[in-house]
Amino acid sequence: MPSRADPSGQLGNSCPPIPHGARSASSIADYRPSAPFDATRTSVPGTTFVILQAPLNLSVGPGPTSWGQARTELMAVDGCVLGMPAQTASGTLHYQAIFRAFGDGNQAGCELRSIGGLALDLDNTPANIRCRFPKRLDCSEFQRYADALFTFEVDLSWEPRQDARPLALTGIPEPFGP
Repeated sequence: MPSRADPSGQLGNSCPPIPHGARSASSIADYRPSAPFDATRTSVPGTTFVILQAPLNLSVGPGPTSWGQARTELMAVDGCVLGMPAQTASGTLHYQAIFRAFGDGNQAGCELRSIGGLALDLDNTPANIRCRFPKRLDCSEFQRYADALFTFEVDLSWEPRQDARPLALTGIPEPFGP
């Protein structure tokens, strides 16, 4: 059920309602370096709380954005899937994908990279875009190790053609394989 603390109603009862008269939008805008702990700018009067709401989507701007490496069951990677919410955007999404394999008690390792760019012209329609790398990142020879571990990491940087708004993603890009 929607509430003032959770207008979408997606959090259920995990977030208590904000008391009547609470301020949330101006708490950060009212920040002054000379008074960093000013109690008059709190979100809930009479407390020291400043309530922040995270964006619904991940954001990629001009600087490199990474979510770190994540384990995958894939032994070879052909590209990654980018979930895009409805948005209007045009530009180049630069990427650096890193596929790693470890085995033999971490005595053996493999690290392969793919660096490139993907031209995007989004027309306010949600999409799952498959970014295929120019060459397969293949560490399948590591399957010979009983303790083989594979990880995937992608760094992204957005270069818009017109406006400087960040690109939104619905989640962390997922690798796909052969």
